[in-house]
Amino acid sequence: MSIRSHLLLLALAAVVPVLAFGAFVSVALVRYERETQRMGTVDQARATMTAVDAQLRGSIAALQALATSRLLADGDLPAFTAAARRVLATEPGWLDISLATPDEVKDMDLNADPGKPLGKVRETASFQRVVATLQPQVGDVVVDALPGEAGVPLRVPVVHEGKLTYVLSATVKADAFRELILQQHLPPGWICGLTDAKLRMVARIPSVPPGTPASPQFTREALKSSEGWYRGLTLEQADTFTAHTASHFTNWTIGLGVPTREIEANAYRSAWLMCLGAVLSLSIAFGATIFVGRRIARPISSLASGARSLGSGGEVRFDKPGNVQEVSEVAAALKDAATAVREREQLLQIEKKTLQDADAAKDEFLAMLSHELRNPLAALKSAAYLMKTADPNHPASSRARLVVERQTSHMTRLIEDLLDVSRITMGKASLNPQRMELGDAVSRVVELWRPRLLQRRLELSIAPVWINGDRERIEQIVSNLLDNAIKFTSDGARIGVSVERQGDKALLRVSDDGEGISQELIDKVFNLFVQGPHGIDRGKGGMGIGLALVKRLTELQGGAVAVTSGGAGKGTSFTIELPVETGAPA
Repeated sequence: MSIRSHLLLLALAAVVPVLAFGAFVSVALVRYERETQRMGTVDQARATMTAVDAQLRGSIAALQALATSRLLADGDLPAFTAAARRVLATEPGWLDISLATPDEVKDMDLNADPGKPLGKVRETASFQRVVATLQPQVGDVVVDALPGEAGVPLRVPVVHEGKLTYVLSATVKADAFRELILQQHLPPGWICGLTDAKLRMVARIPSVPPGTPASPQFTREALKSSEGWYRGLTLEQADTFTAHTASHFTNWTIGLGVPTREIEANAYRSAWLMCLGAVLSLSIAFGATIFVGRRIARPISSLASGARSLGSGGEVRFDKPGNVQEVSEVAAALKDAATAVREREQLLQIEKKTLQDADAAKDEFLAMLSHELRNPLAALKSAAYLMKTADPNHPASSRARLVVERQTSHMTRLIEDLLDVSRITMGKASLNPQRMELGDAVSRVVELWRPRLLQRRLELSIAPVWINGDRERIEQIVSNLLDNAIKFTSDGARIGVSVERQGDKALLRVSDDGEGISQELIDKVFNLFVQGPHGIDRGKGGMGIGLALVKRLTELQGGAVAVTSGGAGKGTSFTIELPVETGAPA
């Protein structure tokens, strides 16, 4: 084979791995873009369902406020009817308000024709659930709730002296949910459908009549899993990728369909760019091979000619063979360049991984923070509404004030914990150590928490032990441990608090018979933002900073903290170990 052929093979050997790597990177990028699109669409579906739940909760709160009216307790139905009309006028998304006895007979219907019998409740499934559970319920879509209007019934119980007297219902326009979907500003071409518990359409974009069954594939996927992602056909037979998620509050399901062409567009673009790059790379490689081959072949041909001339006794003439050294230098330079490129790629990968980890940590923290702030804000909003609408002397107003006080205290404690973590992380935390009796400090905290411990079986074993510590921080440690125990311990279960001395150590132990900690989590439970598994409603969740604060505050005072658990459902025991004050009695 000629030198030119060897150079061509060399060029192919250099280009083909690059093309293979480029193809691999292109496929990886396409998959990454698809996964990013999937995650974004699922998050959008969750956000839209959260908005739907929030609107329904707000309407139920307003209906519950009306249900507490003293007019119902006094049996003044005409006056209550007038009050209900005033409430209906303030709710543009409501079609009707009705009142029915537990046997489904209506005593009031604001949209009924005067003089005609009111009849019975039409959508009975949610009505019967209210009667059975005495809890607010959201019904399924009613196609002809009013002539030409579809609606969704919301029902709350009216309880007087511990007995169910009425079920108060409000019918929400189906169009109100379509307006809510429009407010999400979905990209053009996307399809969004909200279905009730029977997977019938409540609202949809593009619009279909309320009560229309969902597409067969959407129905199968929704019944299979409460949340998912699949490719299939819509009611219009459009090919889409669809994300769906269900609400644990209403059992409704929302689906977001993204046109397949939108998802696949990046893949096709990457494929075309890859083909174009391959053609250009091969063309450049062949051109470079011909050019370099000529530069190398000329001096070699000159040497061959000179050798032949030498054999024939002719004049020997050689071109300068310096170009061979240049090829060697170029090879060395290319090797150095390749090394530099690899190092740069490694640095880029490390930086990319660092950025992705930081972004994921930020997103998780923001999600937890927004959840922790949303719950008290929702409670404050409902309480504010009650305080505005109810009689100031009514028990509901008193309860609302207690809600405001409790949720304000919760948010204050949350923010103080965040500030404590920030100060400790930056090394700016300060302590005020003093000689103190640990058992006395623990007893004070337990007394403050006793109202929340009434539903549990509290066991105390407090012995006097003197330490040198910051009383405020010690009380904060005990509060965080009690708060953690209450969260994961059911009513009637045991919570134990003990203080004792072992040698030169003071031991503070908070134990419970609650849900326990799995072995996979027990080594990470004191890490910042670490939480155990929880449902989508995060009913027992927090921000994962309470136990992290316990560990850091304990270590700042020269102590140590340990946790033991027999596993899921077998309880947990946290032990704080602090040095005993020098000279303290044994």
